[in-house]
Amino acid sequence: MKNMQKSWLKMLLVTLFGLTTFLTISTVTFAVAPVLSSIKYQDINGDGRVDTILLTYDASLTTCGTVAIGDYSAYTANDITGSVLTGGSLVCSDVADTVTITLGTIGNANITSHATAPTITYTGAAGKLTDGSANAITLTNQAIADGAGPVVTALN
Repeated sequence: MKNMQKSWLKMLLVTLFGLTTFLTISTVTFAVAPVLSSIKYQDINGDGRVDTILLTYDASLTTCGTVAIGDYSAYTANDITGSVLTGGSLVCSDVADTVTITLGTIGNANITSHATAPTITYTGAAGKLTDGSANAITLTNQAIADGAGPVVTALN
């Protein structure tokens, strides 16, 4: 009965309006790139020196395999003195929606907070870091929040 109703309706639509397509199902694509949920520097090994930057996005990153440390070349350490990206490494996880950057030169000792935040810019080629709908990620002069725990520098 259901198929008869569809056939009858289709014939009516074709007859009345000259329509040749009864139903078209389209794929919905998102036009918005993943948004940076958080970005913070960390002292992963707890030695009192900033060694990692963790970027977390609100959606899956599907082109992770092509991203390299050089794609984040515009890094300004500011108060996290001594830290540089050059010679570091990058791990992109499409499962965790994160990019983890290990600094090439870690920050100076006993500096795990800042007055002037370090900043970073994604400078990779357009389309190199995208979501499942090919929306490219952009990041320009983004301040990096403090995610490093305090460090004991003296016991009295």
